[in-house]
Amino acid sequence: MFAGRIDGVGPRYCPSIEDKINRFADRDRHQLFVEPEGWNTVEIYVNGFSTSLPEDVQYKALRTVPGFENVRFFRPGYAIEYDYFPPTQLSNTLETKLISNLFFAGQINGTTGYEEAACQGLMAGINAHQKVIESEALVLKRSEAYIGVLIDDLINKGTEEPYRMFTSRAEYRTLLRQDNADARLTPLSYKLGLAKEERMIAIEKKNKNVAEIKTILQKTMIEPEEINSFLNL
Repeated sequence: MFAGRIDGVGPRYCPSIEDKINRFADRDRHQLFVEPEGWNTVEIYVNGFSTSLPEDVQYKALRTVPGFENVRFFRPGYAIEYDYFPPTQLSNTLETKLISNLFFAGQINGTTGYEEAACQGLMAGINAHQKVIESEALVLKRSEAYIGVLIDDLINKGTEEPYRMFTSRAEYRTLLRQDNADARLTPLSYKLGLAKEERMIAIEKKNKNVAEIKTILQKTMIEPEEINSFLNL
């Protein structure tokens, strides 16, 4: 990167060790996390030491870390440079505006991260299918799902760096919770044929129960002295 052979903007949220040294030259220490790769392997991932430095430099640097004096490599770190098509060229279904029936999903749209790629693949796949069978496209609103926020951001604002989805990007984040995802999205999923009927019946029953509890709470008045002893238990 610093030799200039890679000039693309890297992900802000997982910078390399050399990038950290360059940006925070005033610091004299850096935290590493040692993460086992699995139950049945001696391989360890050193989180916080992502790097594209020459292999011999990586090896010497790791051996200066206390406890790593006799470390061995399975494979050195490396850097990649990926390009992308500006996502403002897409419609809200992730279909390209210039070429009909061509859908883009994932890093090609300027995103980084597994979840970001997965949700785009899901939406692009659904909408490609919907177009083939000449049915209504699925477009999630910003108030309905984080997927809706991500796609809306990409197609309207574009991105100058690898995009990641954060709760801070969503103005409806207090509504977009995992505990109400079933209520928000199951009806849409059922309509598309993805959710089974028993799942739809279950969410309808849940919604009915919640409505009944709300009604009881709205109609029932309890004085503090009546309930405090119960709540203290």
